[in-house]
Amino acid sequence: MAWDSPISPPCAKPRFEAALDDANHGLLNSTLETIAAAARGELLRQGVAPERIRIVERVHLRYDGTDSSLVVGFGAIADMVKEFEAAYRMRYSFLMPGRALIAEAVSVEAIGLSDAPTEIAPPAARRQGMPEAAETVAMHTGGAAHPTPGLPPRCAGPRRQGARPPRSSPSRTRPPSSSPAAG
Repeated sequence: MAWDSPISPPCAKPRFEAALDDANHGLLNSTLETIAAAARGELLRQGVAPERIRIVERVHLRYDGTDSSLVVGFGAIADMVKEFEAAYRMRYSFLMPGRALIAEAVSVEAIGLSDAPTEIAPPAARRQGMPEAAETVAMHTGGAAHPTPGLPPRCAGPRRQGARPPRSSPSRTRPPSSSPAAG
């Protein structure tokens, strides 16, 4: 199949530099549709039923002038901007208001769902109130021991035999060496 686009062959991660705006939204959409059709066709050739195919379309966005892109789901521009800003703030702790967003690539994931039934785990039994204390242990605080309820091991996690208490300081002092070379 001939590929007439200046981007790259289908099923690859096409790279291009297009501002994320209304004028380029159609380019993103048509590129994703082309790649999705090729990916869907590949799954059909493998015998996956059409109703069992799910397509996930993504856009790789970055701020103009930067080189790190974040992947967001394709959709309305406002939704992509919102998803990008949330991911960017989480990763970098700041935003660059006023700076243009660049779509540098698109990607498509074609998923062939299996015929296996979805397994649903039975709901876990919910407890009411606080768990019962398995034992009473001494808790030392304020210079005195206080009787404190201890939770059963399934609630408190595994017990470690011989575990050392954490050091109060990360630095460590070593005694002077007794070897003759340590003069």
